[in-house]
Amino acid sequence: MAKHDSLRCLGLNLMNQKTFAAVEIIRLSSAVVPINYTLDLTINPDSQRFHGVVEIDLMVAESQNQIVLHMDGLVFETIEISDKISTQVPQISKLSEDGTAALLFARAIGLGPVKVSFKYHAPYSTGLEGLYCVDEGGRKSVFTQFQALGARRAFPCFDEPGFKATFDIVIRSPKSMKVISNTREIGIAAHEAKYSVHHFATTKPLPTYLVAIAVGDFDVVAHRGIPKSAFRTWAIPLRGIAPRGKGEQLKTALAMTSKLVLTEEKYFGIAYPFDKLDIIAVPDFGAGGMENAGAITYDEALVLMDDDEPVQSQREFLSIHAHEIAHQWFGNLVTPKWWDDLWLNESFATLMEAKFAAMMQPSWHFETDVLENAHEAMILDGANSVRSVREDVTSVDGIAGAFDAITYQKGGAILAMVEAILGPLEFQNFVQDFLKTHAFGSIDSDDFLKALEVRPNGVQAAQVLKSYINNPGLPVVKLTRLDQRGSYRQSRYSPLGVSALSDLVKPWIIPLGYGRTPRLSNLEDRIDAEVFLPIDEVPRYYIFDIPIDEWMLVLKTIAKRPSAEALAIAINFDMTLMRGVFSLDEYLQGVGMIAKHQDWKVAGFPIARLEFLANAGILSFTQKNLVAGMYLLHLSQPGFGQKVKGSGVKVWLLEVQRQALAEFFGITGIDFAVQKNLAKLGAAILKEKNHALDDSRIAPYDIVEAALLAKAHTGGDRFVTLAAARLKTCSNASDREIWLRVIAASPASGTEKIIHDLLLSKQLRTQEVPVLLFARATGFQYCNALWDVVEHNIEDLLLRLKGELEITLIQIADDFASEELALRVKSVITPCLGRLRGGAVQLSQTLERIHMNAALIKHLQTTS
Repeated sequence: MAKHDSLRCLGLNLMNQKTFAAVEIIRLSSAVVPINYTLDLTINPDSQRFHGVVEIDLMVAESQNQIVLHMDGLVFETIEISDKISTQVPQISKLSEDGTAALLFARAIGLGPVKVSFKYHAPYSTGLEGLYCVDEGGRKSVFTQFQALGARRAFPCFDEPGFKATFDIVIRSPKSMKVISNTREIGIAAHEAKYSVHHFATTKPLPTYLVAIAVGDFDVVAHRGIPKSAFRTWAIPLRGIAPRGKGEQLKTALAMTSKLVLTEEKYFGIAYPFDKLDIIAVPDFGAGGMENAGAITYDEALVLMDDDEPVQSQREFLSIHAHEIAHQWFGNLVTPKWWDDLWLNESFATLMEAKFAAMMQPSWHFETDVLENAHEAMILDGANSVRSVREDVTSVDGIAGAFDAITYQKGGAILAMVEAILGPLEFQNFVQDFLKTHAFGSIDSDDFLKALEVRPNGVQAAQVLKSYINNPGLPVVKLTRLDQRGSYRQSRYSPLGVSALSDLVKPWIIPLGYGRTPRLSNLEDRIDAEVFLPIDEVPRYYIFDIPIDEWMLVLKTIAKRPSAEALAIAINFDMTLMRGVFSLDEYLQGVGMIAKHQDWKVAGFPIARLEFLANAGILSFTQKNLVAGMYLLHLSQPGFGQKVKGSGVKVWLLEVQRQALAEFFGITGIDFAVQKNLAKLGAAILKEKNHALDDSRIAPYDIVEAALLAKAHTGGDRFVTLAAARLKTCSNASDREIWLRVIAASPASGTEKIIHDLLLSKQLRTQEVPVLLFARATGFQYCNALWDVVEHNIEDLLLRLKGELEITLIQIADDFASEELALRVKSVITPCLGRLRGGAVQLSQTLERIHMNAALIKHLQTTS
């Protein structure tokens, strides 16, 4: 029964649904503000639907004939609104497809407090957004993911980040199940029909996207509380929550948490803002982590760890954990008013994650993370369709598009430049003062910039920040000479395949470095100045342009340069390749010099690009031998196939190096002997049916995936069939992702059918669908066949991925590299754009990425 018809049957006085506005999303009026929500939800994971009774206390500043709010897919039984005069039953009119609706009243409501009450029911959300159900082998649980537009699919609300209100949450659920929310549970009461009623303490003021609920058969692991600090007189209750039987695997994550919270608390100079902290492992989750206030959710593959978990896995979790906990202050305590200032949340947390993780584990080499991550944003910034860091958001597409590398990685690098201009201590003081001033409130870019400008060196820092957040694209600084007096000029970065648009942006204010001291210049005119490399440890979000003979001089010295400086040069070298400056032989000559650096983060940086070139089939036999010679020495250093002796960081670094190289050689076959030896190990690992992959007796864990991938590339139908069988019996999230990538790597004739059947089956978790698609898309020879699967099953895939993950149906084509495929992608996706949030912008960016890839390959083929 349609929503409209259901409401008529329930006797509500409804208007015919019609659109009141041409725009697809409405920025709600500030004349009606939510003060408190009372959510009383009945959630049984074994049912098809949930039920809700919701009351919203409002403050009305102007007399109103209507209230506009959000409600998406909810079927209402009753709706009432009460003010000081009387209670009314409103009419409802749907305003737009994004869930915006209006409550219309026969009598205008007056000023002051108003209460609106709803009784409704709804199905659990499809995709991994809203209130959704996870079925793990017949055992069901319910979780929430409300950022960005998911809360409206769970309860009627003012679903914008700037509307912060308190929440009183009551959950009715089967007695056998545990219930988690943002605050401490303050009481459980028995209820009819084997249900319990769980009451939670009133929250601090929160936006709707930070509300969290989890209901299921969970292990709840109580950890020693986070100790008192200089900012608190009480210990913070700390727990881990995981599906039953997996709680023991939360110990490592919980052990990291206390020290991390205390570290961040000290930096911010403000007590942790909430009454407890739960770390929740979610079996099917569309992101790495989500910063819900006091109840952080994580992909279980990230947070569940064994006692002997490799350092690399612990490092990955610590980085994301530092990011999400940083949000408890910047994002949760202080929240952007609207999605155009999402960068204030995510750029800040991206910068802080590297800082806090390094404080926790200084030997785990987090010092170049901001710089490494910025490379992803730089590639995206090469597209003409790229947005600026801060851009007006007036649609659902705009909201969806804000969650990208421009907001996170580019924004983090920009803030690192701001920190360098102010100095670390003054930057910390600025952050502390800003958070204290706006605690439990909402802010925007103007608030941030005004506060920044009054700090020492703040005017200069604000100039840089404004020019970068408002300008799309990546600046290129053209230098006539290095390490001596020279001149420079800026332009917008334009890779091959993309037309130049440098005349469409204002000049950037760029901090050029004298060692550790930034020098500001807007570079509008040609200016003589001393411009030096080293670039030092401060990330600079720009590319330098120098003559090719200067490039070779710089690269000859790269092996002796400090790691951060050398990595910045390697990133510049890669971005310059995309501009068509080098021939293939010149590029490989440069890679040979980069590969000599003692730090694997530098030496191994070109590996991803070399894999792309190898898969594209443009490396000659001689060039393959040249590349093999560059990196086989690195592979021989830790040995091959045997566990690295010893323990600690040195061993971990060797394992990371060996894993990257083994996967490179195993996938590309650039050295046949190495691939053959790996494939033998892979065949033996496949037969270990009673062992998890991290317990393999055949090969150390850092080699396991590479060995299986090598066998997949060289094996036939029998291997891929057996790999699919292993996936079917596997429940470990990390192992499942490995098996998916192994299946996707197979050239066997039966692989396409296996992939097709997996994508449409319930065997895959929703989050695993993009894993399989992305893995298959990296093989150039499979792209047409993969797109056949997407094209023929687009409706089923759109339904399966509805919400956060639907945009991945476009993003999987980012590595395609032919104009024919670009046309195919455009023809399939264009008719679906109305149902893909952020689809129009993403399609433009993906098509440009395909043009870039195709143009680079053509250029290198013609210059080799």
